[in-house]
Amino acid sequence: MTEGHRRQRSLYCRPDERAMIRGRAKAAGKKVSRYLLDLALADDPDRHPVVLTPAEQAELRDGVRELLALARGRAA
Repeated sequence: MTEGHRRQRSLYCRPDERAMIRGRAKAAGKKVSRYLLDLALADDPDRHPVVLTPAEQAELRDGVRELLALARGRAA
């Protein structure tokens, strides 16, 4: 597909979800498609990498394991 061409996509959701999306798009002053595209593009991991460093991720994982061990009644 070349640059600049648009292609329609479908999104399936419940009526209450659709109403919420439409309401939020309207509040943002955007059409639903632009609102959803902006949300999807803002969540791009290539643009917004993981906030925690690998060391911080390991520390968090180890802390969760320690809490789990304590909750199960045994020391880590």
